[in-house]
Amino acid sequence: MNEAISMELSLRMKKILFVFLLICFTYSIFEVCAGTRVVRLSIIQTTDLHGNLKAMACLADVLGKMRQQWQDRFLYIDCGDSLQGSVEAAVTKGALPAKGLTLLKPDIWVTGNHDLDFGVNHLQGLLKRYRLPALAGNLTLNGQALPGTRIIERAGIRIGIIGITTPYLHHWLLGRQYNGLQVQPGMKILNDQLLRLQQARPHLIILAAHQGYLPWKQRLPDELPEIIRRFPQIDLVFGGHTHEIVGGKLLENGCYYVQAGAHGKGYAEVIVELKLQDDKREELHIQSRFVDLKTVTPSETFYTKLGRMYRDAIHFARQPVTFLDQDIEPKGIPGKDNPISEILARAIAYVSGADIVFHGTLSSAILRKGCVREDDLFRIVPFENGIVVAALRKEDIRMILEEQLQYGARMNGIWGVEARIDSTGKRVTGLKMAVKKERYRVAFNSYVAAGGGDRYPVLRRILQNKEAHLQELEGMDTRSALRRYLRERYDWAKPPTCWLREVKETYKEAVPAK
Repeated sequence: MNEAISMELSLRMKKILFVFLLICFTYSIFEVCAGTRVVRLSIIQTTDLHGNLKAMACLADVLGKMRQQWQDRFLYIDCGDSLQGSVEAAVTKGALPAKGLTLLKPDIWVTGNHDLDFGVNHLQGLLKRYRLPALAGNLTLNGQALPGTRIIERAGIRIGIIGITTPYLHHWLLGRQYNGLQVQPGMKILNDQLLRLQQARPHLIILAAHQGYLPWKQRLPDELPEIIRRFPQIDLVFGGHTHEIVGGKLLENGCYYVQAGAHGKGYAEVIVELKLQDDKREELHIQSRFVDLKTVTPSETFYTKLGRMYRDAIHFARQPVTFLDQDIEPKGIPGKDNPISEILARAIAYVSGADIVFHGTLSSAILRKGCVREDDLFRIVPFENGIVVAALRKEDIRMILEEQLQYGARMNGIWGVEARIDSTGKRVTGLKMAVKKERYRVAFNSYVAAGGGDRYPVLRRILQNKEAHLQELEGMDTRSALRRYLRERYDWAKPPTCWLREVKETYKEAVPAK
């Protein structure tokens, strides 16, 4: 009897399963007939790699596996600042990371501010030589506007992509090599770009930007909060520039935001699922995560393909520059007791003949005693800043210093003149010049002279005055100045001079040491 009951239950289960499968099959046939389909895409984003070749070698392995897995449903987007930021990038002027990017085969590459560090003409040469898929519709190089939109089709899905860079380039970049540079707010071009895209009836609209989404900081260069509010047609935004990690964030208007951090620490992986009815999108679902690259083994094939240029760059990085008897550390306040800012200021004064220098520290790196190599210099000066000089009055110098004092230990300290500071540490009560002049020769690095973004409006306004006679020091940059000074004039036994003195301190004349 038990066997009969078991057989009856088994037959009943088979009938139920058959009916269930029949329903599923009928439903799927109905969907196909009705023109309904669901497609899943994988999108990898990187940004602000800053010439990190090891990270690129790791990504080469990751991207190879992802392309194999997802086939024609895969997309790779990089949001810029790729060509500067490592000693290998510096010695090849961006060519080595540009070649590395080519090996990674991005579908979209947004130009970042540091990608212009070697000049407009040089970037144009790299774009042509390595055929980088640049997208930045608000950027014009020597009269040639970069593409602003692109339609890419993956598994029958039309993806409309808009690229913009940060509009604040002229507040960071200063010099003749940027004469052909024009940039406008991304907000200004987006209406036209979206209209152009919508003619192709995209199923998905992506904004790839070298800008960050920081509504709480309200930094002037960052337009993304306003762009996202004003253009709800945008489904997905990939950001950059601010070095923040945003694994995925759904914003108020339904737009999804992702940003993959910086310096090759990892990448963002985004899965997009679209449901289409008669070629019209009915549903959109986005999931994402930040993936750390620490556990990924760099691809040796990637390094091999970089070839001789990579080997030559590594050889240069190991070249000795000088020998130090003690460590030089970036501790203390620039202009008061910071050894690194002092040596940078002395180096700039040495090569420029300046009476006065404004400079701070550029990193937290220490120049260790013993043999100093080229890669050690790069860690102290990790940017491609030029040197500029201006003819300034005593009152101009006072105003510039007061603006710098607001930044405390992060300021560009003064060198070459003793300054009396009140008890608040924010106000200059007097300047004691070694020699009395109507105008003094004052030096800055080019980034500071451009205004440091929106940080130094007083300095920027003073230097833009024609009477300041702002001039570039041709063929010289901050790192080269440091190299030359260490080789020719550095006296390790001379401690930093205290140029900033509070009113209560005894006032003594200081003599600049060059």
